[in-house]
Amino acid sequence: MPAASIEPCQLLSLPTELRLEIYSCLVHSSDIITIGTAELHGPHHEIIYRQYASGKSPSKDVPPGHEPLILNGYNANLLHPTRPAKIHLPRCNQDEDATISPTTRLRLVCRQTARELAQHFPPNPHPAHLFLSYPYGLHILHSQHPSLLSQARTIHLTGIYTPSDFSPARAATCPSPPHQRTLNGDSSSSSVLEPSDIAAELSHLLTTIFPPPTPTDTNSSHHEDPTPPPLPTTTLHLRIHYPGADSYSTIWGDEASPIVLALRGIPYGEIKLEIWREG
Repeated sequence: MPAASIEPCQLLSLPTELRLEIYSCLVHSSDIITIGTAELHGPHHEIIYRQYASGKSPSKDVPPGHEPLILNGYNANLLHPTRPAKIHLPRCNQDEDATISPTTRLRLVCRQTARELAQHFPPNPHPAHLFLSYPYGLHILHSQHPSLLSQARTIHLTGIYTPSDFSPARAATCPSPPHQRTLNGDSSSSSVLEPSDIAAELSHLLTTIFPPPTPTDTNSSHHEDPTPPPLPTTTLHLRIHYPGADSYSTIWGDEASPIVLALRGIPYGEIKLEIWREG
């Protein structure tokens, strides 16, 4: 029985720009955007190719071996505080046509299409809801798409906060971060974002969606009491996990705690606060 001929995929033979135009006609743009990072899984050479092909270089502001993602729609995997989302890279090269079955080829085409939609498909410029992982999703928004902040009606910030000072009780209960293997062979588990940078970006988010009241001119002869500003139209949800036995004091006593920054940075509005404790 003669073997079936394997023809190259006509869709992938088109320029990337033309494929993106086709996607824009077929895919409905969601009013929800999720921003976070995903960990690359696959052969080492595939990860290197993914991050360095065509003159690219990996982002320096995400964990080693991770990739920033801005996705249309809600994606819970990007928001999980302890279990990072994963991108599984194919274990075979698409150019090897003699050893790849049609089923494998179709799977590779679907994976490449999904990657292009995630990487290149532009997010909705007027989203109604933003879901951000903390701290990396917040940093990606601040550094790459700050204009999305002023368009959203609700902002959800989800993540884990571990203070920089050492506490034996906290260290005993916190899971050890996995050692990330960098491309030069070094092993690293340290954060690539400084706590001061994270605090500054969260403060910028707060002042953007909750601008301070305009001060009145005290030198004016017609000085009157300032008119209260209207309530903000943007809703902010913070869901932050504080690990460790002394986590309750960390919520209120740490100057860089997201809750402390939020309470200080919201000058007016209605604030609701819930605290859930384990045990």
